[in-house]
Amino acid sequence: MCDRGRDAEAAVARIAASPARWEPGTDAAYHPSSGWKILGAIVERVDGRPIDRYVREEVFAPLGIENMRLGIPQEEQSTLGDRIAPVFWRGHVLPVVDADGSLQMVPYKVDQFHNEPHFVAKVEPGGGMRGPARELGHFYESLLGMGPSVLDPRTVENGKPPADPDEAFIEMMIPHHQGAVAMIGRFLDTTKRPELQQLARNIIRSQEREIAQMESWKRSWGAGSK
Repeated sequence: MCDRGRDAEAAVARIAASPARWEPGTDAAYHPSSGWKILGAIVERVDGRPIDRYVREEVFAPLGIENMRLGIPQEEQSTLGDRIAPVFWRGHVLPVVDADGSLQMVPYKVDQFHNEPHFVAKVEPGGGMRGPARELGHFYESLLGMGPSVLDPRTVENGKPPADPDEAFIEMMIPHHQGAVAMIGRFLDTTKRPELQQLARNIIRSQEREIAQMESWKRSWGAGSK
């Protein structure tokens, strides 16, 4: 979360040294920070360039984007002043495991960390991109096929709206709910708080009802015949 004083290589080493929570290949999860640090390390290992330089040269340069970057050096921050938009906390929480093995959700005051000059300066592949809105618009225009493209045309084609958005919604939400049920099931194995156990069971029942409803709609619409 807060790796002040730790360079990117040390941060990646610490993540890699963390014990696995399950046998590789048997489950999957998402983390908004550590997973992207590992991806950045993989890009550097394969290509040879640090992730910030790779993105600058392979993604932004072909699009004529000059002011977007991963990390703004501290000496430049004072020059940009209030052009650097601050981050605001909106109730974000993180799971924390107590000494007794139970889990609780603790507020993560992102504005206390993400607005510090050292944080703005560091290369953070997950959520660390900063730049003018107009240049972000240029990037999205490239995804729509307007101007130079940094993606394979087949990738752009796959990103277009589906022919049947209702069917696509169902196809995405069923595994989403199934993943939530599996995650909460693991949570039930750790928490000792009765109120959280009851909440988790209620969520599982609700998600399972919605899964059954969506599968029923899918069959009635003929989506399952493909």
